Amino acid sequence: MKKSMTFIELVIVIIIMSILVTIALVQYWKMVERAKIAKAKNTIGLIYFAEFMHLQQEGVFVAFSGYEDIGFLALDGHLELDSIPYDTEWAYSVDNVTNNTFTIHAKRTDGIYKDKEITFNKSKVWAGDHPL
Repeated sequence: MKKSMTFIELVIVIIIMSILVTIALVQYWKMVERAKIAKAKNTIGLIYFAEFMHLQQEGVFVAFSGYEDIGFLALDGHLELDSIPYDTEWAYSVDNVTNNTFTIHAKRTDGIYKDKEITFNKSKVWAGDHPL
């Protein structure tokens, strides 16, 4: 007598596999998003140190609102621009610039987290409304 799977058993196996794939995909998307956040935080850190190097040489912090802005070009001598590939997922800016303070912003420009923002200030305080 030959045993084979019934239709019900086959449906149950497909349902269980679908649930497992769904759980795996959700975790994968969260890991990808965490990697994007880590990339933005790394860039914020590079900008942070470049601001201080610029302060030491020029005596002022630089305000800017993106790669193409004059402020980012002013940091060129203090920032490895080759190590920061053009980032279409984040828009970086520095504002609230005075003699002794500034705030760096990284704002999402696409995806499900569009317009969410990570900020970092001179006092080394992270803030923002990013969900992860």
